[in-house]
Amino acid sequence: MSIVQYNEQHEFNNLGIIPNKYPYDAIAKQHDMLIPLRHTSGDDFTADELTELNTLKQTVINEKYKYVMEALPKQKSIPGHWHLHLIDPKVVG
Repeated sequence: MSIVQYNEQHEFNNLGIIPNKYPYDAIAKQHDMLIPLRHTSGDDFTADELTELNTLKQTVINEKYKYVMEALPKQKSIPGHWHLHLIDPKVVG
């Protein structure tokens, strides 16, 4: 798995950011995904995973992306698999 490289001050112990194989080219100039390094639906995140998620949202994700998108359970393409879409949209007009 290819992990997107960031400044070394950010440690990824439980989560990783990967390029999306099916980017939303029509709306995004950058589209990556935040994934856990273990298979989970997200309902059973450990305290360490939740802390890392919140830290990444306030640092790396906040610095590089404009939006975080999460599919609701009935819309998930892979039920039981948690991930967030990290999107930097194209500027329109």
